[in-house]
Amino acid sequence: MLIAIEEQAVLDRIQTWLKTTIVPQANSLDADPYALATAMAGLAQLGVFGLRVPAQWDGLAVSNTAFSLVQEQITRHSGALAFLQVQAQSAIAMLLKSKNAALQKTYLPRLSQGEVFWGVGFSHLRRPGSPLLQALPVKDGYELTGQIPWLTGAGCFEAAIAAAVLPEGQAVFGRIPLANAQQAAGGTIRISPPFRLATMTSTQTVRAQLEGWLVADPDLVDLQPAGWIDHNDRQNVLKSTWLTLGCAGASLDAIAHYLQQKPLDFIAEALSKLSQEVEDCRQQIWRSQQQTVSDPDLFKQQLQLRAWSIDLAVRSAHAAVTIVGGAANDLNHPAQRIYREALMFTVSGETPKIMSAILKRLTSRILI
Repeated sequence: MLIAIEEQAVLDRIQTWLKTTIVPQANSLDADPYALATAMAGLAQLGVFGLRVPAQWDGLAVSNTAFSLVQEQITRHSGALAFLQVQAQSAIAMLLKSKNAALQKTYLPRLSQGEVFWGVGFSHLRRPGSPLLQALPVKDGYELTGQIPWLTGAGCFEAAIAAAVLPEGQAVFGRIPLANAQQAAGGTIRISPPFRLATMTSTQTVRAQLEGWLVADPDLVDLQPAGWIDHNDRQNVLKSTWLTLGCAGASLDAIAHYLQQKPLDFIAEALSKLSQEVEDCRQQIWRSQQQTVSDPDLFKQQLQLRAWSIDLAVRSAHAAVTIVGGAANDLNHPAQRIYREALMFTVSGETPKIMSAILKRLTSRILI
């Protein structure tokens, strides 16, 4: 996995900052929204939010490989920071594809520099049945009514790109404030208190209830055909594997740390085997990403790679907990935090096909 010299320099700066600034407070970042927001500002100073943004919008425009390696390293040092920043990265990626030139001109430079952050709310499009958030075309844009069941970044993000479904099935994407709000014409947004999650509570995940909220044309980000979410999920099945690989790497770091305290051969052997498997998985994912996903056989392979990376994250975290022993049951222990992060990355962005691939992997082992 080769990257340009300039990209390696960026990656090195980010890694140094993660080790010196994030590692000492990783547990705090999991629970403290203020500390997490401060860490987001640190990422902004390093240019992380401009990594995929073209120079015309004040970005660095690095390669997909370099961007993936940065995602892996952030996750390796803090799952909460990785999860929150990836929401912001998703919003930037959507705005980059928008046809709303005025919205791009106003916000892409600010988003790429981390002056403001946006989140995303479109995972509900995967849910079967009647759309949870519906859109009706009106004179000046679209009125949104319904619920966004999962929005991350309340208190840190000033806005989110929300997806709603039109009567004909198309998906409308528009910018909405990520806060309680009321429009002069009567439209409202009501944000729930943050969820009490098992991990990453600092990311301030909430539910949003919208009633007649007008997304005017200037705030329109995109309009996609019916079934867009299925196509998007198919194209991006490997996108989050860099997060799961980073989570596995965090466990490997924890095991290496405790190996120094418990220099036992079987711990060293476990570390060696898991490290090699993580590297093998990383290389296969990277090679697969260089190919087109239109091939059904390739899509099946990528589902298996996604399941493998998740399995690795969970097994590596379980190994770390095993080595730490009873102390890992302490809520504030690093191994406990990483174990919970593996849970989060297991279900994040999960689709029925991904779930099936994970379950097949989990149930295909030989029992002795």
